[in-house]
Order: sequence, then C-alpha cells, then structure tokens
Amino acid sequence: MRGRIVVRDAVVQKVAEHVAATAVHAPPRRVRVSVGGSPDGVIVNITAPVPVPALDDTEAIAAATSVLDAAASVQRDVQQRLSSALGQDVIRVNLTVNGASAPQRRRVR
Repeated sequence: MRGRIVVRDAVVQKVAEHVAATAVHAPPRRVRVSVGGSPDGVIVNITAPVPVPALDDTEAIAAATSVLDAAASVQRDVQQRLSSALGQDVIRVNLTVNGASAPQRRRVR
C-alpha cells in the first residue's frame, strides 16, 4: 500500500513541547519549543532549564554530571523520543539553557 502520512505542524509542536518538558523534568510552562522542517527532517529549538539534583541531596550532587553533559543528554533524549513519536528524522536539537530545574518536594500534611 502506497501513500503518505501528514502530521500537522500544531501536532508536531505539542508533541515536541511535551517531550522537551519531560526530558528536562520541568513544568511545560517553563519550556519553550519551536519546530522547523527541512528536506532532511525536523529541527527543534528548545529553551528550558537544565535538570539539577535537589540542593539538599549531597549524594545526588556528588553523582551529578556537568551542565554540558546534562544538556547533551537532554538533546539526545529529545531527538530519540521525537523521532520515534513522529516517525520522522529529527536532524538537530538546539538547547538553550535558561536556568536550573530541581525536583520539587511535596509537603505532606
């Protein structure tokens, strides 16, 4: 069977926003995503905080990677997840770090 599947830009945008927010462990309101296309595939630009361990967790801080390593990990994760979800090649993921995102502690009442 021959044919093609067209995914609307708005759908690609929403999926990219969700994948990026999940990858950086930040609420979607703190993540900005723009998606562009080229003949070779999809290009994603993300502005988001980079995930860091909780500041009171000394073991997690000692085991944490550098900001550059964390950013590269986010780029790879977004590229793999989006490629899989969209069924298209994601040829580039640009990440601009605009802060840090530590895990939120929930208060128990």
